[in-house]
Amino acid sequence: MYTTKNQNQRHLIRAFDRLLDNPKMQEKINVFTATTGAGKTHLVFNNFVRKLYDKKGIKAFFYQVPQLELLDQRFIEKSLQESLQGLKWKILNVSGGNSCTLSEMKDDIDSNDITVILCTDAWVNFQTRNSYIKYYCEEISESVAIWRDELHYGSSSSAEVLEMNNGTKGSSNFKGKLFRLFKKALKGGALCFGSTATPTNEISQVFAAYGLGTDLYNVVTDWVEPIKLAGEMKWMSDPVPVSISGVDDPKINDLLQDMAWSLYYEEKSNREYITGQLNNLDPLDVDSRVILEKIIYKKTGYVKVENHYSSKEIPNIDIHQIKKKMHEIIKPPGFQWIVSTKNGWELYEAGDVTPIERGKAGSNGWLALLNDPDHPVRMVIVVLKGNMGINVENLSKGLILRSSDNLRDIEGKRVMTNQVQTLGRFNRPYRGGLENYEIQKLPRDIQFEIYKRMNVFDIKYVATDSWKETIQVYKEKYGVTDRDVYEHYFK
Repeated sequence: MYTTKNQNQRHLIRAFDRLLDNPKMQEKINVFTATTGAGKTHLVFNNFVRKLYDKKGIKAFFYQVPQLELLDQRFIEKSLQESLQGLKWKILNVSGGNSCTLSEMKDDIDSNDITVILCTDAWVNFQTRNSYIKYYCEEISESVAIWRDELHYGSSSSAEVLEMNNGTKGSSNFKGKLFRLFKKALKGGALCFGSTATPTNEISQVFAAYGLGTDLYNVVTDWVEPIKLAGEMKWMSDPVPVSISGVDDPKINDLLQDMAWSLYYEEKSNREYITGQLNNLDPLDVDSRVILEKIIYKKTGYVKVENHYSSKEIPNIDIHQIKKKMHEIIKPPGFQWIVSTKNGWELYEAGDVTPIERGKAGSNGWLALLNDPDHPVRMVIVVLKGNMGINVENLSKGLILRSSDNLRDIEGKRVMTNQVQTLGRFNRPYRGGLENYEIQKLPRDIQFEIYKRMNVFDIKYVATDSWKETIQVYKEKYGVTDRDVYEHYFK
């Protein structure tokens, strides 16, 4: 069984173990909350699935996500190979055009110790119109578990609650399909779970004071302050607000060029620093040499824009204008960049207007390129990507050119879920491919330099009140600043 020294993961594992021993766990939708990058999804496949089989006899585990790109099947397969050793198991990916008949799925469930079904909301919503969901939620429900990741998205129990959760108006056609699925599954005896870094007011039981919402959501975990987990997170440098007058503001060109060239020169500087340290090492210090020679130097940048230009007081900059600017001004040698939208993704060489690679809508090949330490792609331009979990550990620079006006909830507070989730993309620790225990074997001055050079991210954002408040909330609850860490650990 998977074990870890990561304090937040150990906290989540203990919470899950306590839940499994609770005889009333089947009565609720059990929700795991922790800041982004804390390891929630990692533990689902490295720890929780096996325990559900061992202790609850689960034979069918449905892992449901809002969007196809959130399914990283290679990561899931690798995790299950370790955690399900000794069992006969299978992954069924029924999303994104993949499909199988109900009879085929039944056969797989019957012929394996446990079957993990990867699915999207779109697949589940479609299946509610035929026999699949009835079968899973009623006929074999006592051997079924459903885990919905990014539970803050689409989990409101009613149209009324949806508006109070996030201020969405005109929601009379809201069907609450996800919540109705959970209710049906619970009624049949299935085990229901969810995970999110940004639980809605309803999930957090804020509405209980108003007599609204549902009491079926049960938050299992206590919130852990990120500063206590600083060793397992990336650290934010002082964020920089920028004022943009319009799409032709020359500052946009400067910001894009600054990101591209900073990534280029920082990588060069980091290589030179580590090469210098290797040259200065005591010849007998073999351990340090082995560790330093493993370092990965790649770091990447993330630019968030709008679909269409809008001339507000602080305008949104649209993706078409940004693409044009990138073609014209991005020139670092060997530099490649990606643009990813709901219609698919394209990979460009610096200075070229013709894509050198394309991916279809919903495919996550662009994520694989960003994570590939040997691939020359260094920037990604997105619209909505990042509002939910994408895993790119080497993200180190963010440029937010989307003003993100906020709706308000029942208490008049800004709903900042999407913005907090965007910042959370940078939370995952990155030490150039090294683990903490490896860095701790190095001389202290080198330790500090590696953390400072690799495990710090920079954010520049449009100077709106909304983003300023989001930055403050992020610092207080969801993230760690490099200043906090230096004061606590490197005095």
